[in-house]
Amino acid sequence: MHQEATKAPNDASAIDTFHISARSIPWIPFSHVNDKILLKYFKIDPITGEVVLLMKAAKGEGANIHRHTGTVMVYTLTGRWKYDQHDWVAESGDFVFEPAESTHSFTNLSDDDNGTALVILTGELQFLDKDGAIRHIETWRTALARYRDYCRDNQVPEIDLLGRHASS
Repeated sequence: MHQEATKAPNDASAIDTFHISARSIPWIPFSHVNDKILLKYFKIDPITGEVVLLMKAAKGEGANIHRHTGTVMVYTLTGRWKYDQHDWVAESGDFVFEPAESTHSFTNLSDDDNGTALVILTGELQFLDKDGAIRHIETWRTALARYRDYCRDNQVPEIDLLGRHASS
């Protein structure tokens, strides 16, 4: 029997606890969706497809109709926002859970451009046209590419959002 263990491609042993200063990460326009929505990525996990970020939208702005293939959790830090398909309004301190396969659009109802939420999502965001056809797909890969491209184009030092560190 072979004595040396083979690490699986999704081996989590190279992942360790880490800290990221929010000041070290830029606000990045959510290109392809709405440049008046800004994202601050904290963690991107290629194993689970999970993305952790802050999202800030300008007053009256939001994202058009989209479907989530995985779950989404949103904690509202500041401001007010709503899903256009629901009657409730999320305010500072409110938590929203979106089940997989949910479809909606949202609007920032805040009095200023600082409505901010912590978002934890898995899976794809499929942005739809008026006929329900997919026109754009967001994944952990597009999030990572957007972050790396922004850092490169704006000479911003890139932080390791994957949280992978060499094993000793």
